[in-house]
Order: sequence, then structure tokens, then C-alpha cells
Amino acid sequence: MAHSLEGFIARAELLQTGAKGLTTAKVVPLAQGYALLPVTQALADEVNGGKERTAAFEQFWRLSERLAHLAESWSALGPVAYVETDYVRGSGVQASVVWDAGTRVLDPSRGAAGPVNWALQRIGVQCDEAQDAFDTLGLGRLRETEAWAQEGVGPLADADLQPGA
Repeated sequence: MAHSLEGFIARAELLQTGAKGLTTAKVVPLAQGYALLPVTQALADEVNGGKERTAAFEQFWRLSERLAHLAESWSALGPVAYVETDYVRGSGVQASVVWDAGTRVLDPSRGAAGPVNWALQRIGVQCDEAQDAFDTLGLGRLRETEAWAQEGVGPLADADLQPGA
């Protein structure tokens, strides 16, 4: 079975705040107060302004410089991970990078196993007994970025972020 995911993972309120103004962004709640912002082709096109994208790091196929700059700016509010997976029948690769306080704190890494869990642990995910961070957050529940986006909700409006709203 295939698994292909491209997206940002951080605390839910951080991604909701960061996604404001991005009309194609969807935020999907995960366990432990985290959320996933799937980087769909539509979101990548919106952020890149229809221009040819410049890859932020060679380890990634969808993370453009503009998307990386967004994550870097969002990380002023807390740690932000970007992850990618591409597996078919158990064989494939994954990659990750993490920013915190406006600085890259986990360099880009790519491999058959490990990079996504390293990133999730770096942003504070606490593993459940007998599960890694990936499974603790339920990231295996859906198999494609677009399917995750269909589960998400658009960014909250400013009024929705006010106490008592």
C-alpha cells in the first residue's frame, strides 16, 4: 500500500494562525493538540504565486523556498516541522526539517526510516507506549496529502480566535 504525505505539523493554534490569508490551506487536528497543514499542489501554487518554484532543500520535492520561509516565520510562535513521505509496498523514503524561534533547529534529513519521527519528537510529540511519534499522531490513518486536505478545515477568521468566540 502507498503512503505519500507532504505537510507542516505543529500545535493546532499555531497552524491556524499561520494559515490565515492562505485561501487553499486546510488544517487537520491530530492527537496531543497538534495539527497537520497538508501542502497540496493548490497550496504550493498559491504560496509560490504561480511562479516556478525553487526547492528549499534537495531532500524535498514539494518544499519550496517560499514555503520554507513561511514555516520559518510561523516558528516564532513555536516549533514547526515539515515532513514528506513516499512509500509503495513498504519501500520508499521520508524527509523532514524543523524550525523553532525563527531558526532551523533540525537540518533537512532524508532516509528510508527515521526523519519524520525525529522531527515529531523535536517539536514535542510524546510517544504512546509501543508506538512511535508517527503512529501516536495517527499519520498513517490516511494515505495521501489530498485526502488529508479533505479532512481539514480552513483557517479561522480573526473573530474566531478571540476568547469566547
